[in-house]
Amino acid sequence: SWRETLRSSTYKALLSHHGPTEMQRQEIIYELVTSEQVYVQCLDSIVQTYVLPLRSRDSKSWLPGVPPEISRLFDWLEDIVVLHEEMLHTVRGTALVWERGGVVERIAEPLRHFVPRLEVYQPYAVRVDEVKELVESCGRDGGDQFGEYIRMRERGSERQGDSLVHLLDEPITRLTYYRELFKVRVRWWYLVGRIHRLPRSDFWSAHRGSIAITCPPCPCSIPRRR
Repeated sequence: SWRETLRSSTYKALLSHHGPTEMQRQEIIYELVTSEQVYVQCLDSIVQTYVLPLRSRDSKSWLPGVPPEISRLFDWLEDIVVLHEEMLHTVRGTALVWERGGVVERIAEPLRHFVPRLEVYQPYAVRVDEVKELVESCGRDGGDQFGEYIRMRERGSERQGDSLVHLLDEPITRLTYYRELFKVRVRWWYLVGRIHRLPRSDFWSAHRGSIAITCPPCPCSIPRRR
């Protein structure tokens, strides 16, 4: 937890100055930061283990024998990785204040411009189940070269016991996490909104294409009263 990363005296001083509600808010932000780091590490592992060995050396071209449905999904996965590496860099930078014994005052604002870019998930989400079925089919075919490649990589993977089919669900699982996080934001709005007498018109929305997220302003973006 965030509290466990602090000295006892530092936490007590922050609690005294900001109150228990702010301490809980910091815990939510800490969960976001640490889970984002774990997610990026997972995606990097998938790319290193399964994707990069299938590319021609120093090229974005695919080696012969890679089914086009799978290569397209891997392309989309790499786009997702790039997005979340940037998000992780942003939240880490915002959280540096913890090292100075402070609290993160704004987290939603620096992340807001990433929301429209979540559209990179669209083609992945549409095709992932189809590709999982194809991967399983290749794996069952003892004479399929791609199926043999997947079996070989799974045996040598750092994530023993995790099949490629299972790992391909990770981005969808992450989207579900964000949905639950937004629910937390709604609960926080009712709590902090009453304290600060915020109007309901202070909702913010960001959308592009068919992705639209509308939710109350996160307390992470609400300035504290001095």
